[in-house]
Amino acid sequence: PWSDRLELSVPPGDCRVLAIRPAVDHPQVLSTSRHVTQGVVDLRWEHWDAAEGILSGESDLVGGDPYELRIVLPESPSLKPGTVELVRAPEQVTAVLDQQGRLVRVRLTSPGNLRLRWRVKFAPAN
Repeated sequence: PWSDRLELSVPPGDCRVLAIRPAVDHPQVLSTSRHVTQGVVDLRWEHWDAAEGILSGESDLVGGDPYELRIVLPESPSLKPGTVELVRAPEQVTAVLDQQGRLVRVRLTSPGNLRLRWRVKFAPAN
């Protein structure tokens, strides 16, 4: 986390895309892989259910184009990702979950265009 000022070097001819969200005390989608807007056009909604430990949402997938949810855990993570549930999804739709530090990636693949509801269940880290 940072406050007030962020400095970054950008070489000539390059660009950088930053996804900036308020820091919260629960997992949240930081960005997606679909578009440079980091989820604005493809992530329909997301919701954190603290009682159940579930982050859920709905995304627009493009057939044959792997889609990645990039979820960030709070700075003092007390949760770890457990399972991914695809709600009423066709059998051919797949989900792969990977964690690297505070970043959780959920890779979703569909053979056809699809609006997909997903749920990521988190468990206590201890």
